[in-house]
Amino acid sequence: MASPAAIGAGITGGAVAVAGTSYAAYTQLRPYDDFLDYANRNWYEYIGGDTEKISSKIVGTAGQASNPYKDALKRIRGSWKVGTGGTAIQDTDIDVAGKDGDSTSPKKIDLIKEAVKGWCEETKKNTPTKKDEKIDWSDESMKKDENWKNFADVCLEPPKKVS
Repeated sequence: MASPAAIGAGITGGAVAVAGTSYAAYTQLRPYDDFLDYANRNWYEYIGGDTEKISSKIVGTAGQASNPYKDALKRIRGSWKVGTGGTAIQDTDIDVAGKDGDSTSPKKIDLIKEAVKGWCEETKKNTPTKKDEKIDWSDESMKKDENWKNFADVCLEPPKKVS
């Protein structure tokens, strides 16, 4: 016959396993809180708080004819909060940023990466546009949401493909 301690340990172990499974299911099935929560639970890497990663995206790859990251920055620059005495960043500033000829003081890349960081930190709290008082977090809906697309293009690294 099993001792009461062994029976108690078995019951406790089972309860812990059920609680752990329930918590894991809850965290995956509950609605998303915001863009950052959606990104984290869908394996994106948030780079919006890391100015070095932002800088490397602005610089791009050597020999690259165009820089899709700079194109994304141009789409959102009107909504940036720039803390440089009201200096507005223009498309031409984005084009020059990270290039060898950027001898301005402060450098354009420094102004832009701080503006991007601020924009990402603010935008990560957003949710998709409500339709009929409901938020649709489906993948199909997210692909159509302009705010999400801009956030993903500027502040996230896409999920790594597993081969």
